[in-house]
Amino acid sequence: MPTSRAKIEKTAESKMNIFKCVYNAVICLVMLVERAFVCVTTEPLSVQKVLDEIKAVGGVEEASMVFGVYDVCFEVKEESLDKLKRILTQKISRIDDVRATLTLFMAGPE
Repeated sequence: MPTSRAKIEKTAESKMNIFKCVYNAVICLVMLVERAFVCVTTEPLSVQKVLDEIKAVGGVEEASMVFGVYDVCFEVKEESLDKLKRILTQKISRIDDVRATLTLFMAGPE
């Protein structure tokens, strides 16, 4: 009888170790995603045009028109910080009628 209990405990321990490995792998993958929230100021009367162009950029998750100091805010996700920076510098900032941007890089995983 003690042998079967030892086998059960060993099996449970083995399954727990597998679970921990999978959990750690998932956490690592989540942490590989870089995120930023970006606020954009546009030229007057160009908000909808800029919003539509931002929504068409790969990596942009959500984009909305907002009221206040900024005209558009959006979230962008990429697998590396370099790719995220490339989207912001080579795509977003080059959209006609974008006056200025404020980028908030997220400090950790979701």
